[in-house]
Amino acid sequence: MSNLAIYTGAAIAEIAGCFAFWAWLRNGQPVWWVVPGVLSLAAFA
Repeated sequence: MSNLAIYTGAAIAEIAGCFAFWAWLRNGQPVWWVVPGVLSLAAFA
């Protein structure tokens, strides 16, 4: 697997995880939005 693919996947996972948490916290989305956000951030880590 190329480094570009790894970095792209990590960037997408980080952005998706942060967005899900932000949407729940600031936009009033349901609390279940945190679950995929946490999973995405775990994949990023």
